[in-house]
Amino acid sequence: MTSVLKPKRDDKREALLDRAEELFTEHGFHGVSLAAIAQAVGLGNAGLLHHFATKQTLYREVLRRLAAELDGVIGEAIEAAPTIRGKLETLVRAVAAWSVQRAGRARLMIRELLDNVDRVERARTLPLAGFVDTCCALVEAGQMEGTVRHADPLVVLAQVFGALAYAQLARPTFAKIAAAKVGGPRGKSPVADERRWMSAVVVDVERMLFAEV
Repeated sequence: MTSVLKPKRDDKREALLDRAEELFTEHGFHGVSLAAIAQAVGLGNAGLLHHFATKQTLYREVLRRLAAELDGVIGEAIEAAPTIRGKLETLVRAVAAWSVQRAGRARLMIRELLDNVDRVERARTLPLAGFVDTCCALVEAGQMEGTVRHADPLVVLAQVFGALAYAQLARPTFAKIAAAKVGGPRGKSPVADERRWMSAVVVDVERMLFAEV
């Protein structure tokens, strides 16, 4: 019998990536230095450079892990849906659920989209490209069968994911405003509870996605 050996996990490297991810999420790519990351994980610069030659290389690997997780979560979710509309509904709900369950990674993805304007033209790899391509293909399939409104698929995705991201980021502020407002919508609006809030946002996002064509 032939045994299949699993690749050996490098725990030190994974711990380094975990800490780097936290720092990039909090401070952004430009807000943290390679030396600061090395110090945070108890390594000297030489020790960190043994694993990653540059901050760009380290950051790219952090994003690659994020993208791989998102691809896996979304892929498994949409695979089970029998129709294109069902796959799109599942896509929206899975992204919303992932953004709640993995709030740090969701924030990092949003920060990357906001901060990468000066780097994207020079980037040799785009870790989120596979995810975006999968989503575009689903939108195009929905347009072909007449269930998704006709617009550039990237415009549709920008509106869908933009709405989800903004709703999540703005919720704490909206909740504070709602709680402070005399006679406000406390008890009526789901804004005080993140899961209920995101579920309500998903309903409206789906209405936008499946508008009459």
